[in-house]
Amino acid sequence: MLAMVATEKAWFADSAGEIIGAILFDRSDKDWNYVILGPDDVGDFRWIGGGTSFKDRQTAETAILAAMSEIEKTGKATEELIRADPSATCAEETRILFRDMNDELKRYFAQHPEKLYDLSPRKFEELIASIMGDFGFDVELTPASRDGGRDIIAYLRNAVCAYLT
Repeated sequence: MLAMVATEKAWFADSAGEIIGAILFDRSDKDWNYVILGPDDVGDFRWIGGGTSFKDRQTAETAILAAMSEIEKTGKATEELIRADPSATCAEETRILFRDMNDELKRYFAQHPEKLYDLSPRKFEELIASIMGDFGFDVELTPASRDGGRDIIAYLRNAVCAYLT
């Protein structure tokens, strides 16, 4: 599902292989992002950091390497997914720090459904497309404009037919 909105371009690991990171090119926004994953209490990798909206790959790589180095040195990872802009006067002005949907974000929204109102319309479409993909639909997220009112095209296919939603 991630491939719909982003393409993985590079992977990194710390010296012990306990922290991993990926550089992503966001195909909808045409910018660069990174995610950092680390082991949780049971050893599964979870989101522990990230950065968004870098103008080029080199800037994103410099940022991820610095962030991973800091996490490795201090043992501290930020888990902040959403940060309110200090000058924000309403929830609509809250800045979302991530660009890509994954299972960790879905868990976050399951625990904090009120935060769904803080998503931009496009990010909400991406979340719904990802969830539909989890249900087995083949999903196409249409371009952000001039889509004729269609935001998501989803097919559920079987041996007899394809159900269009």
